[in-house]
Amino acid sequence: MPRPAPSQLLVRVLASSVNPVDWKLYSGRYRWLMPVRFPFIPGLDLAGEVIQVGAQVTRFQRGAHIFAMLDTHPGGASAEYAVVGERAAARMPATLSAREAAALNCSNASTTKRRITALDSSGNI
Repeated sequence: MPRPAPSQLLVRVLASSVNPVDWKLYSGRYRWLMPVRFPFIPGLDLAGEVIQVGAQVTRFQRGAHIFAMLDTHPGGASAEYAVVGERAAARMPATLSAREAAALNCSNASTTKRRITALDSSGNI
């Protein structure tokens, strides 16, 4: 199981999504930009439950449900557990399922996180 650094979260992955960048990494089309070694666990986007926080993490606690785009290295969101930087994560609103939240990240990255984080419990911005 991965261990979080002081500014990271250890997340139990509930859902991950597949984006064009995932198959391009897997096929080697981005090897000049983001080289990968095989065996390779695909996935950049995930939604899950925080099970451990690093010593410097202030925005999340154990048990929080988050969604994120992995920021440490390409791939890994399709694993059972993943580490995510605190700044790359956002709280998952109760109005979204884990599947829906995982599908938002890579394609909309920062804009989505800002909008979703603004949702209140009724789904209004």
